[in-house]
Amino acid sequence: MPEAFSPIGQLPLLKRTTQNVVIYSYETKLGGLWRHLTIAWVKTLNGHSLHVGVDDPSCHYTCKVKINSWKSFWNKQGMRSFEVGTSSTTTTTRTTTRVDIYWDFSHPKYVFNGPEPQGGYFVGIVCNDEMVLLLGDKSKEAYKRTRARPPVNDATLLSRKEHIFGKKSFCTKGRLDDTDKTYDIVIEYGLSEEEEEEHCDNVPDEGAPGLSIKIEKQRVIHVKNLEWKFRGNQTVVLDGVSIEVFWDVHNWLFSHHASPSPTGSAIFIFQKAGPCSDKNKFDRAASAANLCGGLN
Repeated sequence: MPEAFSPIGQLPLLKRTTQNVVIYSYETKLGGLWRHLTIAWVKTLNGHSLHVGVDDPSCHYTCKVKINSWKSFWNKQGMRSFEVGTSSTTTTTRTTTRVDIYWDFSHPKYVFNGPEPQGGYFVGIVCNDEMVLLLGDKSKEAYKRTRARPPVNDATLLSRKEHIFGKKSFCTKGRLDDTDKTYDIVIEYGLSEEEEEEHCDNVPDEGAPGLSIKIEKQRVIHVKNLEWKFRGNQTVVLDGVSIEVFWDVHNWLFSHHASPSPTGSAIFIFQKAGPCSDKNKFDRAASAANLCGGLN
């Protein structure tokens, strides 16, 4: 199974006060080199925050921005800078270039109080006067403030991970192919209304709760007897594209039986099927959802 099937505790930024986290991994060109850039939206009991990280042999940098509604207007805008090593073929001397992170959270809009704003903001990362990564729906304001030019090479989304606390139902949106379209994804544990009626009329063991995964309101996967099929994978076809769906609910399912305060997590991965290609790097990307909580 994919490497994304790792214990939930190995994901960064997860603390006891953390409720929900959405983590994006991008490949961006900084200082003439392609580097991994991490964008994490975090919701805790104390509010929302943004974390920007660069993990590279020449630079390990993390920036945290608190997004608090009670702050004044001016405190919701800001900029921070750091330096990364640059590539050079003419000299052995190590040189650096400056990277600027701009943000504007004056009027962020959240859906169901989730960790990631759905509008009313921008986050712009500028290197050598070039907008290497731009997030949010206020692109005009971002270019006006940074005075940067559009990128020569667009950043590539490599993966998206989501960690939430829930019980029987989990809803999210995610990209499942190399287009910009996002899909509504619903993961449900238990019996549907129709199955509950059948469960009352049939042998109890035959109506054991299972797992359903819906994409765009259509059920694409239904796992029965989940206690025996707590790990697995299945390929579904969506808009002519084959998507591999992996699930691992062992820790989530059985920690509920072992402890009155379950701490286990369930992991779901949605990944485009087929061989990888250099042209479309999203071919090897995965959208992963990590669900924590009880099953009451």
